Amino acid sequence: MLILPLKSAKVGLARLYHGDDDRPASLSELLPDNLTLLMALLDAAADQDNWADEVDRRVSHHAWAVKQTVGWVEARPPEEHALLIDSMLDDLGKEMEGMGAQNEEDDTLTDPYSGWPGRRILTTVLAELSERLTYRAFTRTRALAEVVALFVRAANDPDS
Repeated sequence: MLILPLKSAKVGLARLYHGDDDRPASLSELLPDNLTLLMALLDAAADQDNWADEVDRRVSHHAWAVKQTVGWVEARPPEEHALLIDSMLDDLGKEMEGMGAQNEEDDTLTDPYSGWPGRRILTTVLAELSERLTYRAFTRTRALAEVVALFVRAANDPDS
């Protein structure tokens, strides 16, 4: 197992294994725990690339990354769903604190893994998980109304 204190190193590993059908299994041998693995998968997909190619309209790598991440979370034991989903909900809430605060004239982000790219991947993965799992996976530590309010706020993201 590697000790990687920097987010960029974990993202680099996840991107290195991009295209690997069993990327979570490969990364689990290198990263200390499943929460770190999840964050590496999410952060690797949080970029400013378009989700569909403007020229030929083929789907980008994001759909593959979302499907793989959701499948991996869904395959975890139910007790672990709550931990992983709670972490994503917490991160989404934190990411939304700065929502719309970016200077519209400056299209660069100070952290390429925060802002709209981070909210986009978190919202997409959580939405897909909400289709596959019951609401109970989202409400082990918070009220359903709180989760719904978070999703409503994410749906109104001014950068989307």
